[in-house]
Amino acid sequence: MLSVTGIVLLGVSGANSPLGLWHYKIGIITTVISVGHIIKRLPALRKSLNTKKQ
Repeated sequence: MLSVTGIVLLGVSGANSPLGLWHYKIGIITTVISVGHIIKRLPALRKSLNTKKQ
């Protein structure tokens, strides 16, 4: 959704439009979810890195 709104914004009058606000909100939500996902997966990442060294 973030990419689609970004592409559509190329043809719209910019960030002050309602679509620009949606793009901003979706971006914030995506960032929060991505950071949460990375934090959740850190133990598995560390474990996989430790097993490769041995």
